[in-house]
Amino acid sequence: MEDGETGENWVDQCTIDGGNVVHDDFSAAMENLSIHGLLIAEQIKLMPESAKTGTMYVDAMGTQWPMRPAEKAILDDTKVTGYSLGGDDDDEGVVIILQRKMATGKVLNITTPFTKLASDEPEYQYTSELAEALAVVEREAVAYLEGKKAPNPQLEMFGDGTGIE
Repeated sequence: MEDGETGENWVDQCTIDGGNVVHDDFSAAMENLSIHGLLIAEQIKLMPESAKTGTMYVDAMGTQWPMRPAEKAILDDTKVTGYSLGGDDDDEGVVIILQRKMATGKVLNITTPFTKLASDEPEYQYTSELAEALAVVEREAVAYLEGKKAPNPQLEMFGDGTGIE
């Protein structure tokens, strides 16, 4: 496809390789997708809220997730490596890509099934929380592109970061 042409299979995609380390806010936003990915991929199950035993995991957005210690251990050993939004309008959805470090030290790559974000009868119980978590990731990604990055500890040695005293 040449510049200026359009077609049915056109995809907006942005990939940037840079030397800047992402801000902790972006990392936390991506981490919030872990629980959704594990639930959608049926790698963990939440406990009923009425259960008196277990662990209450609170994510960076303040959402409480009741789970057994074994599920919490799986969550702790999992990281989101990416996600892909697809579909349009009422059919918009997401695929989440995760890596889970197993007890053997090997890595299990997990790709969730496509999960719709807007539906009268959602196929995923926590669709609104997932949509909110994705919005936070998107805001943090835009902030990164606009210059929000982790502080450079080497520059902090020089006071204001300019290296001039």
